[in-house]
Amino acid sequence: MRLERTTLESTGAYLTGPVSAERPDVVDGTFTVLASVTIERRRSTDREQLPLFDALSDSGPGDARVVIGPLIRANIAAGRTATIGAAQYQGLSNPVARRVYRLLAVARAEDRVAWRVPLERLASQIPLAQRYPSHLQRVLQPAHDLLVSAGILRNATFTQTGKEWFVDYVLATRNLGTA
Repeated sequence: MRLERTTLESTGAYLTGPVSAERPDVVDGTFTVLASVTIERRRSTDREQLPLFDALSDSGPGDARVVIGPLIRANIAAGRTATIGAAQYQGLSNPVARRVYRLLAVARAEDRVAWRVPLERLASQIPLAQRYPSHLQRVLQPAHDLLVSAGILRNATFTQTGKEWFVDYVLATRNLGTA
């Protein structure tokens, strides 16, 4: 039941319909991850029979049926997804590196080999509590080093244009989903 109450907050990350240049239908707000959760309890007589069937290895209390929310289903059906490699992701010991890795997976899904993002925007997407560019750079640098050593990034640099700071990523040539 806790899963059914789980919500996501989106600022332009999920789309509600076809994207057009003049009006992208993006979601700015919260929505539920699951549309419904039902658990069908087994009768005690049924539970005693379950060990007789090899296909049913668990004699637990019932079967759960979970329905993913319509907004997430629509985005999956439209191919608006990015794949991450579970082994690579779990191998990243730094939580900031994991968050950056997820964003890089989206860039890779869009067939990018380079990605430039304003430092302030990156900090809000991850999210990071630090506000000053020097503090953000100190938090991000160990994550970048880890992503480079893992072969996910070729390079990550901080650059300043006028008063605005950017992070320039060059992705490694191999796919983020494999390692």
